[in-house]
Amino acid sequence: MNQHLAGVLVALAAAALYSLAVGLQAIEARKAPRKDTLRFALLGRLIRRPLWLAGAITGILGWALQAVALSFAPLTLVEPTLAASLVFLLIFGARALGEHVGPNEIVGVLAVSLGLAGLGWAAPSHSPHHSGGVTFAVILAVLTAIVIAPYLIGLRRHAPVLLVAASAGVAYAFAGLGTKFATDEMHRSTLIAALIWFGVLTAVSIVGQLNEMSALQQRPVTHVAPVVFGLNVLVPVAVAPVLAHETWGHSSGIRAVLVGSLVLVIAGLITLARSKAVGAVYRTEADLTSAGRPDRPPRAIPASVPETSE
Repeated sequence: MNQHLAGVLVALAAAALYSLAVGLQAIEARKAPRKDTLRFALLGRLIRRPLWLAGAITGILGWALQAVALSFAPLTLVEPTLAASLVFLLIFGARALGEHVGPNEIVGVLAVSLGLAGLGWAAPSHSPHHSGGVTFAVILAVLTAIVIAPYLIGLRRHAPVLLVAASAGVAYAFAGLGTKFATDEMHRSTLIAALIWFGVLTAVSIVGQLNEMSALQQRPVTHVAPVVFGLNVLVPVAVAPVLAHETWGHSSGIRAVLVGSLVLVIAGLITLARSKAVGAVYRTEADLTSAGRPDRPPRAIPASVPETSE
């Protein structure tokens, strides 16, 4: 079997597990008190809830499949394929929750499908190596700064929700890069370096999880998911030529296909993330608590920002 195809199939399986994990964890995040936003007490509270813990374990299984996919195919192809988890959330929302799937959702799925097909055709060859040096360190330092920015701002004032969501997306992108670097080190049999990268990506993933859960406490998924998923796709693909030795070909035509395909994937993801069917997966339990139970915290939406329909 072609290595790119094998990588895509495994990445799709990982995406399915990630979508299940997102749905399970979002249910519990909306029930947590807002006073724990951007505090590790939020994760401490959530990890004691069986449903959230089941989501975390499912996400870990998805990550293991992501690592396998990256051993077959390049970042440029694997990371956008993982974002197909939104397609699985759409299917779940439609079949299990009875949400209507309209023209916008169909266009979103088609855009993602065509974009992935284009990336599969034009993606660079897989390389089991990554770069190092000053450029490598600078890029990772910039990504780290974005991940921790909400906490630095939060020392002085409340961090904007958009920044919290963006830092979550960048954290997940960083974790994807770390997974690639760890698999490279395992390929080279440098196990200590691989373990270091596993530690780094685990820490970044935990912070990303906290940031995403915190953002979901304050804004509906239609505000949070497009930012998180968009950056999770865009960042690894953008830095792959520099960090992962993934040359985007010497032909301007191939580069145009890569860019166009990436635009299609991201546009499709944004469309799906704003879908009522996808939003329903996140808000199912929140609706139950608001309808008949008092444990749902009020959702803080600034008066200047109109709440979109979910």
